Amino acid sequence: VDKYSGLVDDLQKQREEIDSEIEDIEAGKISSLVDLPKYKKGLLDYPVKSPRLSQGYGKTSFSGKAYASGKHNGLDFADKTGTTIMAAADGKVIGTGDLGKYAYGRWVAIDHGNGIVTLYGHLSRITASRGQSVKQGQKIGEMGSTGYSTGTHVHFTVFSASSYELRESSKVSGLRIPVGATVNPSVYLP
Repeated sequence: VDKYSGLVDDLQKQREEIDSEIEDIEAGKISSLVDLPKYKKGLLDYPVKSPRLSQGYGKTSFSGKAYASGKHNGLDFADKTGTTIMAAADGKVIGTGDLGKYAYGRWVAIDHGNGIVTLYGHLSRITASRGQSVKQGQKIGEMGSTGYSTGTHVHFTVFSASSYELRESSKVSGLRIPVGATVNPSVYLP
């Protein structure tokens, strides 16, 4: 029992360190936000058909350890496992991945060609491929609770395209994390 408890504690510590690492990297990229298009409602659509916001962007009062830093770099939309996740706008899939039990779990990133890259995390299934062109509303995956997740939802982040990159984690060997300068997605949603 003590060994198991120690493993759980170690995993929790690693998860918190990776979240902190992501926040530190993204804080260093804030100057890239000038490349984003002017805030305009409806530039992007919701990644789900029936959006039910379960966590907002930025400073959060959520008391769980998942947001130990107090900052959330996207919006969370909750629904049931397998709910269709859709491209928020036309674009090209520039990355997909599986971070295992860390951060976004299974994720998809799309470059929309206008200075915006969107990321969709915690997917149960990815149906899009790197290099694929997608249309707004096209299925790219299914909702899940993979990675460091508080329940079934999609984590939706808007990055400045010029700041987006896959960065090797300094905390977990072999883990490549999508990072960049973020903005509240709601400035572009309907």
